[in-house]
Amino acid sequence: VLANGENAPIRALEEALEAHPWVRTALVYGTARPQVGVLVELDPEHAVGKGNQEADAAARNELWPTIEKVNAELPDFARLFKSMILFASPEVPIPRTDKGTPKRQVAMKMYEDDIDNLYTSVAAGTGAAVQFNSVDQESLQKMVISILHTIYGDDKEINPDTSLTLELGQDSLRATMTRTSIVASLRAASQSGNVPELAGFMPDDVPTLIAYQYSTPATLAHALHELVKGITRSPHDTEASEIELMRQLVKKYSDVLKSTHRPNGNALSNGSHNSGGRVSTHGSQQVVLLTGSTGAFGTCLLEQLVDNANVHQVICVIRSASSDQAALKARQVTAFVSKNLDPAPAHSPKVQFLHGNPSEDHLQIPEEVTTIIHAAWSVNFNLSLQDLVPEIEGTVRLLQHCQRTGARLVFASSVSTVMGAPPEGQGSRFIEEDEDAPLEWAVMGYGRSKAVVEKLISSAVHEAGVEAMSIRFGQITGDSRSGAWNAQERVPSIFRSATALSALPDDMGTVDWLTVNDAMQVTVAAAIGQDVTSATSASKQNVVNLVNPNKVPWLTAVKAFQAHMPSSVELLPTREWFQRLLDAQKRTEAAGDFERASVQIPVLKLVSSFGGRVGQAMAGTAATLLQVKEAIRLSQGQLLSATAIDEHTAGLYLQFWESQTKQE
Repeated sequence: VLANGENAPIRALEEALEAHPWVRTALVYGTARPQVGVLVELDPEHAVGKGNQEADAAARNELWPTIEKVNAELPDFARLFKSMILFASPEVPIPRTDKGTPKRQVAMKMYEDDIDNLYTSVAAGTGAAVQFNSVDQESLQKMVISILHTIYGDDKEINPDTSLTLELGQDSLRATMTRTSIVASLRAASQSGNVPELAGFMPDDVPTLIAYQYSTPATLAHALHELVKGITRSPHDTEASEIELMRQLVKKYSDVLKSTHRPNGNALSNGSHNSGGRVSTHGSQQVVLLTGSTGAFGTCLLEQLVDNANVHQVICVIRSASSDQAALKARQVTAFVSKNLDPAPAHSPKVQFLHGNPSEDHLQIPEEVTTIIHAAWSVNFNLSLQDLVPEIEGTVRLLQHCQRTGARLVFASSVSTVMGAPPEGQGSRFIEEDEDAPLEWAVMGYGRSKAVVEKLISSAVHEAGVEAMSIRFGQITGDSRSGAWNAQERVPSIFRSATALSALPDDMGTVDWLTVNDAMQVTVAAAIGQDVTSATSASKQNVVNLVNPNKVPWLTAVKAFQAHMPSSVELLPTREWFQRLLDAQKRTEAAGDFERASVQIPVLKLVSSFGGRVGQAMAGTAATLLQVKEAIRLSQGQLLSATAIDEHTAGLYLQFWESQTKQE
């Protein structure tokens, strides 16, 4: 199990390598590490002596085609990089049992120092430097592309406009490796004295998230050029370019939706609802298409939909390497089991599985679908708006289907579409559901991408007669029965880090959390209920805000969790807590031990996302408040009795997180 909690399959790689004629033994390692590596014992004829770099390189190149074939079948997080191959020394053979089986744990202990040194070397970028002789954009661009070929493979087609995320499949590990190699290259060039412009430049000043902030070789090289030259681009300039892109996307896809044709070839007329010609069947026997069914929202939604007498069928769209129905069902079952939930809904005769992804233009949605609940989205707060364009395009395809058939669309949006709203004087900012929220209010690529979709949905309703709505979800917590709450999210990360930091912040704003059970009841009502005005032109913006109307202070939540924690966990002013977190980050980065430390202090991985919330708490700024009138109506008033957090539920969450850690 890697440091990020993912369980990397190892046998496929070991078996493939051991089938190679040069290899005697292959043992994959990587427990609690950022990436996998492999210890390879070669046969005596090809063994690599210590320090023999030429033989080492030759052996890596010989084995690499075999590894690439296996990598192609593995999930991104489990793929092996060439730099992580460690060859066993002929003088230190891998020990075996009497039956000839390798003693894995003994071998790992014998090579522990070598493995530690390799991880340290990779983290520091040792050996990853690429030579270049100028800081002009062309030279830096060539340097960046060379680095990317090293990371992603020489066979990858990489040009200046290649998207690191969309085309190369960049994840956090590869983004870190890209930045590390850039820093190593700049440092080597500076120390060589061959690039005078680097005199006095500090390579470590390269932003940690630079490979996410600039997602093509061309934009990345341009950013490096400006950084080296001391040209500072204000946050306002960066913000303005993102806002302009949002406007362009809204215009582009609004035009696409307006030009969508019905089967008879006529464009949809403004304001004509259910123009696909089918009579609405909402409230009777619904056929629901559900995306994101394996996520926290999706499993709860699937359970509630299966239990609903008005639902005839649920079609779960699942992204998977395999299109086999049994494999798709198995993945759905695993999603329930991993959350300590009964997998029975996955076996219901009501449920069918559809292999695909809305962002793929060949996804065939059955014509009988009456409602689409779109709950799938890339949840990575490092992604830019540009990275998330495929998600937007996928939603447009779903809207086009609704235009043609009269189906209703319910989109899982987020309060991050409005969390950048400016305060109103000294008071709280109150946002009504019918308020036309400017695009500027959205935060991060995640929130901005969903803000674009909110505008497109409203446009489709008012100008193309579609039934559709967006639900802005606030902080949705775990399952009130099993305590299943994604441990990697911001709030869980704070509480999971409390023991290691011996501290919790005393104020992170108002708590308006909802359990996933309460939130999904509202979602189901919006999807299959009758007279849902938020999905029609009777609503100005077609938005429902979904947060708990029963807000409590942050301190209430802290005390609920503290009741289950060691007495050594103290309550600190938010400023002091954040400084303690920053100090821990500096220590671990200096020691080259960030990934391992983040297992104990998971909030380290989210430091950059705390800026706004911590700053707000320090300044005493009032939080943004959301009107929840329509959500209360959809819940038939039940939302008014929802509890944000209590001691019992906090205990369930902590137990679930602990059980997940033990399984790892």
